[in-house]
Amino acid sequence: MKIEFGDEYYVTHVQTEDKRDTYAQDLFGKLREALNAAGIKEKDYSLGDLRADDCFLLCKEGDFWAVSYLERGIKFRPAFFFDIDDAVHFFLWKLTDGKVTI
Repeated sequence: MKIEFGDEYYVTHVQTEDKRDTYAQDLFGKLREALNAAGIKEKDYSLGDLRADDCFLLCKEGDFWAVSYLERGIKFRPAFFFDIDDAVHFFLWKLTDGKVTI
């Protein structure tokens, strides 16, 4: 993410892109484990796979993380987050009605 002021910009995250990608993959692994333990079927959610259908979707949208419901290729009621942790917690809350946390 960058904040622009005229011709200047300031990077707000210190981590490199590679570290963020590794962190996201680790977090997605923990999320899958928590959802499987809660009895949520893999067909009910998708982590970045836009080919899935009729499920909740968590994916990267530019500089944001988005949580939405994907139906027939259309994203409904998207919620956007700067931080992946916030997006994951919201995604988990939507799928489990707040009963499961990681």
